[in-house]
Amino acid sequence: EPASDHLLNLLQDRSPRVVYFATEALGKIAEARAFEPLTQLIIDTGESDPHLRHGLIYALAQLNMEDSLVALSDHPSTQLRIAAVVALRRLRSAGVQEFLSDSDSLVLMEAARAINDDLSIPEALPALAESLITQSLGNEVYLRRAINANLRIGDMASARRLAQYAADTHALVTMRKDALWALGYWEFPPVLDRVDGRFRELPGRALDEGRQAFAEVASQLFTSDQLDLRVAAVQASGRLKFNAVEAQLVEFLRQQNQSIAVRRAALNSLAQMQSNTIEDLLFTALNDSNVELRTDAQSLLGTLNLAPEKVVELLAQVLQNSTTAEKQQALNSLSKIDHPDAYALLNQWLHDLTNGKAPAPIQLDLIMALEKSPSKRLREQLVVFERNRSELPVLDWYQETLFGGDQNKGRRIFLQDNSAQCIRCHKLGEYGGEVGPDLTLIAKELDREGLLLAMVDPSARLAPGYGTVSLTLADGTKTVGVLEGETDEAMVVRTADGVKTKFLQVDIQDKSYVPSSMPSMEGILNKQEIRDLVAFLVTLE
Repeated sequence: EPASDHLLNLLQDRSPRVVYFATEALGKIAEARAFEPLTQLIIDTGESDPHLRHGLIYALAQLNMEDSLVALSDHPSTQLRIAAVVALRRLRSAGVQEFLSDSDSLVLMEAARAINDDLSIPEALPALAESLITQSLGNEVYLRRAINANLRIGDMASARRLAQYAADTHALVTMRKDALWALGYWEFPPVLDRVDGRFRELPGRALDEGRQAFAEVASQLFTSDQLDLRVAAVQASGRLKFNAVEAQLVEFLRQQNQSIAVRRAALNSLAQMQSNTIEDLLFTALNDSNVELRTDAQSLLGTLNLAPEKVVELLAQVLQNSTTAEKQQALNSLSKIDHPDAYALLNQWLHDLTNGKAPAPIQLDLIMALEKSPSKRLREQLVVFERNRSELPVLDWYQETLFGGDQNKGRRIFLQDNSAQCIRCHKLGEYGGEVGPDLTLIAKELDREGLLLAMVDPSARLAPGYGTVSLTLADGTKTVGVLEGETDEAMVVRTADGVKTKFLQVDIQDKSYVPSSMPSMEGILNKQEIRDLVAFLVTLE
């Protein structure tokens, strides 16, 4: 403390470094007389020296002069007001709420961050929540935190503010959607903060409050000319289980000219409301011309309390009339149902499989469904089926992987799978290794069966330039080299000296191929992954 006078004088030093350490020292000894010089230095420094500005703000917080900092809320310098907000944030002072009426967006953003983020300032949350309606700034940084403050407080007034903001046609559509999202999760808010991801276990709140607030604006939102807003409103009604709009949601679902995004949201919301007509609605959706709506309907089958026989009936319908992806999903759903009707349907498909009548793209999914089925009898029948083909050539054993894969998943396997490590040895465009053949245009050279064989039995066909062959000619001469090409008439072999020699097949008495250095994918990837990889490789044209 006896150094205070000297330290105050050093604030006028020509060296910014000296000023910085003098500032730091004055903060540490909490010298109140430094408040005015420090604030003036902040004004003078502005944006020119972020390091010094940081030291000055830190020192202001160390002085612990909360009231003096709050009094700066009406100071003409924007830089000083921002500094005051940051210093108050360090003090976790509720006085920062005095800056929520500031006209400058930077000041307002920093005040919102101070109140909501990190450990936050709970005492100031009500003021931030109320500012959602009173503050006209259209800034997402601030608005997200004001919306979040209302969700965190969770009283009736907060619910109404969220609904009122969502209905405000002058507000940003993205933020109106965010307000509806918060209102939709009114009863059980997520434990991760919507803004900064911090764990916040908020207490439960009355669902009726959220419904009541939503009821005041629902009709306005449902007729909004903003599609995203209509979708958000329909989604909120489902999460709030707001059954008063059930008839309107059913109408949305049945309207073929309605946006598919609204129709999908309506179906999911009706399921959340546990509509009495949900079975009929699912039947309608499963027969719709839009594949996204059909997929949503099928996904809901396992989440609703429907009779198993009804679910099986709907899945049987999917297996007859839908796309490959939907059939694959239906078989997966069917494998989880412990009911005689499900067993009977799977048995029919097993009969088709054993007689070669099951569609190729769903054969693997059928086998996996039978493997997972609760029916012991079906699993035993599958074992017999697999045993009967165990002695067949490897391609027959893997026939079900030729079609039905997902090329996007296959691409991820090729580029990222740590077990297969395809990209480590094979080049794709400009990327990858050169240990094995370049696969950039491999689909021009090999068909599906050729690609599959290369994965499960790499030595069956050696790629030109990557396999070693040993030849014994009719005259007894022996040659070992890299196979550069082979036809029914001749072979071209490159020997160790780099010379390429053509040998006629009629002159070759014996030939043996050195096994490929590439490992078989049989023990590395499962059949589903191999199928996806085939689906990707056939696109490389």
